[in-house]
Amino acid sequence: MKQLTSDEILKLARSKNYEEFVVNKDLLGFHNKKFCQKHALEILSTMAAQHHDSKLACRIASEAKHVQIGDVLYYNMFDRYYSFCGQTYIKENLLSIYEAVKAWYGPS
Repeated sequence: MKQLTSDEILKLARSKNYEEFVVNKDLLGFHNKKFCQKHALEILSTMAAQHHDSKLACRIASEAKHVQIGDVLYYNMFDRYYSFCGQTYIKENLLSIYEAVKAWYGPS
């Protein structure tokens, strides 16, 4: 599995729209591949801070075409949300992304 650098994660997280994200993903050598849960966590968490809304990150999580969804992402995204102390919009974005991941688990 290819490891992503901090710069590569930031490049993905700063994508302005879905199409740019897919192009950046492909350019990094992940064409027709999903990011592992660890990379997904880093990318989606960074998106929470880089964008003032969570629409793009939630779309990526909701579709699960580009990221693997599972317990690692689910529990760690909640931990990031719960332990975050900072700007309100980032905390709200983390919650929205967590809820998009949680939707894969069905009703509680």
